[in-house]
Amino acid sequence: MYSPISNVQAKSVIDSEQLHAAFRDTQLKSQDYTSGMHWKTVSGKEYLYRTLDRKGNAKSLGPRSAATEEVLLKFTERKKELSERLSSLKEQLRVQAKVNAAHRVGHVPNQVADICVELDRAHLLETNITVIGTNAMHVYEAMAGVRFPSDILATVDIDLLWNHTSKLGPALTENIKEGGLLGLLRRADRSYEIQANQRFRAVSKTGYMVDLIRQMPDPPWADEPDRFFGSDLVATDIWNMKWLLGAPRVMQPVVANDGRVFMMSAPDPRAFAMFKLWLCTAEDREPMKKPRDALQAQTVIRLVEDRLPHLARNWSALKSFPLDIVNQTMVQVERERQRGG
Repeated sequence: MYSPISNVQAKSVIDSEQLHAAFRDTQLKSQDYTSGMHWKTVSGKEYLYRTLDRKGNAKSLGPRSAATEEVLLKFTERKKELSERLSSLKEQLRVQAKVNAAHRVGHVPNQVADICVELDRAHLLETNITVIGTNAMHVYEAMAGVRFPSDILATVDIDLLWNHTSKLGPALTENIKEGGLLGLLRRADRSYEIQANQRFRAVSKTGYMVDLIRQMPDPPWADEPDRFFGSDLVATDIWNMKWLLGAPRVMQPVVANDGRVFMMSAPDPRAFAMFKLWLCTAEDREPMKKPRDALQAQTVIRLVEDRLPHLARNWSALKSFPLDIVNQTMVQVERERQRGG
């Protein structure tokens, strides 16, 4: 059902994750230095101002003095230091991507990488959006250092579960307010367009699809956000997404086919398995999809039991799922344990 990556690949992954962690840490520190400082004369006297936003709004830090000159000097030096560090880490990541590609470390489609990079850059992956469905299995591969067979991962779409009740912070709003989610997708691929008869879906010129999903409001007619901004994707409602939204989430660095390292978010693998087990028995599920749902569930259960013991110890911790689904899952877990024992 899966095969471990080689020692050479494992080393490449470790190197990639360490570089990427350093890069993200530097990015985070650099956020405090994206704006600038400047002197401004007011009523014949100079004041140090710090720019607050793209519109040019600024805040006074006080009149010119030895103290404010020192503030400007330290700000300028730190901004330069972080900029140089970012440039160096970017170059190291670029080289590492070539190493990853040479060792065939990457297993995530480049389209998925392109989308997740933009979502992460806009801070949407942290709290607002989770990758669900088949593509979530790439996260579980990375967690366990394995590769699933290509046929179990084959898909031409990515499902994005939006926690539409979570508030957008100021930085996030600034990142997406101009074009919404569609604008972010078009940064990844300019050809994405919203499908006319299914406004929850954007499709690229290559046919790759992005679906936006939310938990159905309760009651269904409740006035809750169904899109990020304006003429954007309109989330489709699914009644039991609360099971996944209530489960723990995983933020994991993964590697694309072209060797790039990027972040993905997905539900806890135990939640994925539970949901897939329910899906393969759901009355309204397309019959042709049910065997694959069952295989994916079984594969992830075995992965958790074999290689993620810290999760295997407590399957019943996922309280967001109905008890009958938890019990159904535990039957499958026990079968895997007996088979493994």
